[in-house]
Amino acid sequence: MSTDSKKIKLKIPIADTFQSIKLWNGIYNLTDKEISILAKLIDTEHKEFCSKDHRVKTAEVAGITLGVISTYIKRLKDKKAVVIKDNVYEYSKLFKELDNVEISLHRNSGR
Repeated sequence: MSTDSKKIKLKIPIADTFQSIKLWNGIYNLTDKEISILAKLIDTEHKEFCSKDHRVKTAEVAGITLGVISTYIKRLKDKKAVVIKDNVYEYSKLFKELDNVEISLHRNSGR
């Protein structure tokens, strides 16, 4: 099999955070509801991601209880879409900062 030196560049229009998360969902296997909650968490302005104040504000925006938000954050942590680093919650930058993302696909030849 010969390799072609030309690269195919794809531009994928992303209208909002929900679509951005959906693009990467093959990695995280989130449900649509988990994607929706994570998008609201990301889009709700707050200085500390997933702090109690941020959870309260997001619950209000989403029209759900604080307990439900906490349950979803646990699910998102279990699926590695949200991580705790140095006692601070973070979400994958793939979900929001797409300008500098380049994707290379490599076929695994060792079947």
